[in-house]
Amino acid sequence: MSELSVVTDRPAASGATPVVTDANAKAKAQAQAAETQAPAVPAPEAVFRLRVADAAGVDLQPDPDLAAAPSDRLARVLVFDVQIAKGGASPTADDMALYREISRIEHALTELYPAGRAGAELRFRPFFVRLFHIAQLALEGDVKVDKAGRVISVGGRLSAAAAKAEVQAIADELVEDEAPRIKHLTLRSLTRGAVWAGGPALLAYAVISLLAPDATSQNLFTDALARLHVNPVTAANFMLLWTGTMVGVCLSYAFRTTPFTLADLTRTPGSDLSASQRLLFTGTLAVILVLMAMLQLGNVTLGEVSVAKAAELPMMAFVVGAVLGMGEKTLSKTVATRAGQLFGDGK
Repeated sequence: MSELSVVTDRPAASGATPVVTDANAKAKAQAQAAETQAPAVPAPEAVFRLRVADAAGVDLQPDPDLAAAPSDRLARVLVFDVQIAKGGASPTADDMALYREISRIEHALTELYPAGRAGAELRFRPFFVRLFHIAQLALEGDVKVDKAGRVISVGGRLSAAAAKAEVQAIADELVEDEAPRIKHLTLRSLTRGAVWAGGPALLAYAVISLLAPDATSQNLFTDALARLHVNPVTAANFMLLWTGTMVGVCLSYAFRTTPFTLADLTRTPGSDLSASQRLLFTGTLAVILVLMAMLQLGNVTLGEVSVAKAAELPMMAFVVGAVLGMGEKTLSKTVATRAGQLFGDGK
């Protein structure tokens, strides 16, 4: 409750109005006078100005006085305008590092939730709006708008440490939400490729085994293989070796527990090859490794048994293929090492 007081220095003249003053009002007036006399503190200079654009890059807020609207369903791209006046402030190294990290998350969002895909908007929009506001607070400042959506003022900025932590939290949540789905899709792609690549090889094993059950079989089929200098038993076992390798690659990825990163969400984890390419190259390397062992150009053993035995025993062929497939990440190094031994140190 305000305190009222009446101050009169002399008797009021006829018709004069007594001066009535409020103590609180007087204090406020003094404070306002002090503020008027004190130098004004300039608002922080905004180096960045954030806008949003549609998927084609068309600006959704052409009026510079209007605040960006990240919740607009057409908004798919963050636009960072860097404003550097002559002699004014410029972005710091921390600002540019934060900008790059935000751009990486935005890229992942665009790749994971493309416009037009069923259900993508429901997943994309919350992350996009949150990312926009963190970017705005950290790089532009606390933007105040009126009811019409026009910018009134730009306040202080979020500290670099707090902004970095929040951006990392968004990235972690995105990885946590999408990693299981990405792994499932990749495993399904690998399995489908393994069926297409390993199925015909398994069928070829069955056909060769039926037409040439042993090395002494004589028929048109074995005569044709003989002209090609192909042992039917070895050929059949190599078909099983190939099939086992396809199975091993799928098992390798299924049991892998390497943590996902943001980059893994938009590419095959641990590899720059597609699923079909991984299967093809791993199978080819397994065949080369066994051939080298057969020709005594380099040997690899499983336990105490050489992988060269895969050419003689069907069960051994499948197991060797599966083991080599499960070790796909080191298989190329093994083959390269054995090949390097043939040429010495290259000097």
